[in-house]
Formats: sequence, C-alpha cells, structure tokens
Amino acid sequence: MIRRSPFALAAILLACASSAQITKVGDAYQMRLKFVKGQTMTYAMESTTSAPGQQQPMVLNTTFSMKVSNVRNGVADIKYSVGPMTMNGRQTGGVNTVDMRMDSRGKVLGGNPGAAQQTQMVLPDRPIRIGQTWTSTSNIASMGVPMQVTNTYKLNRIVRQGGKQLAEVSVQISAKGNISSSGNGTMLLDFADGSLVSATMNQTITIQQQGGQGSQPMKVSNKTTIRRKN
Repeated sequence: MIRRSPFALAAILLACASSAQITKVGDAYQMRLKFVKGQTMTYAMESTTSAPGQQQPMVLNTTFSMKVSNVRNGVADIKYSVGPMTMNGRQTGGVNTVDMRMDSRGKVLGGNPGAAQQTQMVLPDRPIRIGQTWTSTSNIASMGVPMQVTNTYKLNRIVRQGGKQLAEVSVQISAKGNISSSGNGTMLLDFADGSLVSATMNQTITIQQQGGQGSQPMKVSNKTTIRRKN
C-alpha cells in the first residue's frame, strides 16, 4: 500500500497538460483549453515519500504525456501515458496508456480515463481575477482505493520568467477515504498556450491500516515536483 499510494495521490495535483489560452477579460483572466490535433506534451515527475520506520525516503521518478489524436467541436480525444517508473533507481513497471475525451475546461467526458482523470485541473467557468479562487470535487477510485478529491485553486499573480508571461496558481488539496491527504502546491502556466511549465506539491498522506484493535493510522509525507520536458 505504501508503494502504491504516493503515486496515486501525487497525480491529483498535476495541472492541465494540454494547449490552452489565457486571455484577459477586463480585470480578470479567462482560462480555456485550445486543443491542437497531433500535439504531445511530456513531463517529468519526481515524488519523494517518507514514512515512519523507513530507513530512507522512497523516490519515484516517471514521465507522463498527453497526446491529442483528434478534435471535434472543442472536445479532444486524448491518449494519456505514464511510465516507465523507477523506484529508488530501480525500474518498476512499464508504460500504461488510457484514452479519454476532454472539453475546453478540462472535464473528462468519456473514454476510459481511470485514475488519469485526477491529473486534469478543471478550469473555472468564469474569468478569474487575481486573488480569486475556484473549486473542483470528484469521486474517484485510484488503484482500487475510493477517494473524494477536492482541490481549491487560487490565481496568485502574473509573472515573467525567461521571457515568458506565466500565471501562478496555488492549490489546496483534500482527499478523503481509506487513504486521505491534505496539502498545498504551486504551479506555473504559460500564457502563450496555458500549458504547465512547472509545479511543486507537498502533502501529508494518512493510510488507514488493516489490523487488530488499537491499530493506528499511518501518516507519511510526500513532495512532488513536475517540469515540462518539451
């Protein structure tokens, strides 16, 4: 369970990995996805988990990508792939791929997304001013573990880095179930296409252990970093 849960929960915080547009509307910003057929975006993710009794942290490294195979009426057919992974330098598992359909706000409309639907930030339904928030809630089952996930996003500021205009968005995370999680993170989105540039997340994960009377929940800490590769 310890090996499986950090990757499942780390996926909750990944920001949108599709082409998008961030445009100014008055004193607010409209965020929408603009899909391009044939587009692929690839990211590297490192997730470090520390648990009571562990001699050393568990470090998971992997890549994930989203490829747009078709676009119809603003809805994209997307192939989501993750892997291979390494755990403390040793390869574990291959590449897993699922298909999904997604609208311009990042909502999964169909296909077979599985846990991959966690990876998509649901964009606000209205223009957002700096300092305003929006929330998305979903009921999912990741690796057989049911969870209710609530993410509260906030548009912090507009910055320039490396000649690019970026939107800085923070997120507060709450996942409830047999595995629960709370934490926060910050991500940067490129104004030019809305894609994720980088993200950092910190979580405290609580695992309800199976056992006899008096068994205590186990709390582990997790830090995840994401960066765009292409």
